[in-house]
Amino acid sequence: MFSCNSSFWNIYSSGISSVVRHHYSCKLRRSHRLTLMLMAPFTMMTLVRCSLTASFSSLSRLEKIESITNPKSSTVKLFKALQTKRKRRVDEGATIIEGHRLVMDLLMNDEERHKENRETLVKNIILSNKALSHKEYGSKLKHLLETCHLRSDPPRISLGTDDVISQCCDTVTPQGIVAICSTLPPFESIDVLAQNRSKPSLYLLLDGVSDPGNVGTLLRSAVAVGVKGVILLPGSCDVWAPKSIRSGMGATFKVPTRSVSSFEEALHLLDECGVERQAIYAATMESEKKESRDIPSTSSLPHYQVDWCVPSALCLGQEGNGLSDIIRDRVKNGEISSVHVPMQPGIESLNAAVCGSIIMFEHFRQSATSQSR
Repeated sequence: MFSCNSSFWNIYSSGISSVVRHHYSCKLRRSHRLTLMLMAPFTMMTLVRCSLTASFSSLSRLEKIESITNPKSSTVKLFKALQTKRKRRVDEGATIIEGHRLVMDLLMNDEERHKENRETLVKNIILSNKALSHKEYGSKLKHLLETCHLRSDPPRISLGTDDVISQCCDTVTPQGIVAICSTLPPFESIDVLAQNRSKPSLYLLLDGVSDPGNVGTLLRSAVAVGVKGVILLPGSCDVWAPKSIRSGMGATFKVPTRSVSSFEEALHLLDECGVERQAIYAATMESEKKESRDIPSTSSLPHYQVDWCVPSALCLGQEGNGLSDIIRDRVKNGEISSVHVPMQPGIESLNAAVCGSIIMFEHFRQSATSQSR
């Protein structure tokens, strides 16, 4: 529907055939033949243009597609606000995704949500001709857009100029497609307890982890190992920020998250999820433990010595500063435990995303081993 179909080639081939038949049957003079030869390319260009127009007309019939040419329109302003303002994302319950893979993945996810009679997430799509003609993803994108009209709540689809697309995106080289989609509500303990509990549960706490790249990577690892939920302590990066979503390749939509106002609230939530205090592990440096006078060196376990086959939680500190004083005090008082990733001497620290991913995959390894027995 979106591509040059057989009717176009039939029109074109029949036109050329008629020209050839006319040429040989009438034995046109040389000048007339030359005129026809010169006109042929322009005739083909016109037919291609008509075919593309028909393609977009088909899309128009599906979703009453409109063109957005004004980069200062209210729609573009909404996209920009959701890109840059956390409060606006919270108020609207929406965020921005861009690029073929993210938008297409969410559209496919929406197909499953539609089959389950759940509200779909993608609400508004702006795309350009560049996105539709993409060599690798263009045809699949067209198919997904064609099926949108079958849903009870189809997204609004608009064609935008390059300037409009650029204003709606925050990447240096936009791929020509950007969308507004709903964010997921914060998870509740009752939601987690209703899940399949045959596997050991792990929760991830981010204590002021503020870098979108690290947060995105941690969310992606959390999805890979089956983390039950991610709890965001004050100072942590917004998981619904477009940069975080891109870093995690859309993992934000695949793992439950919840922001809390204090560590006490996080502890209460973990209590409801069945995690005991001694099974909450704050990740820190082994060398830091040895040098500390108020925390015994024996209090920190290597990550592979922790029993991750019981409901557990892993807490990761901020880049550079590490864990907050509140959590350090809880470790010092023995209320919660600590864990570290052993390293060769001379290495000051690991990146938060690297450290967290190593520990989470140890949980995954132990879980897989216990289930195979």
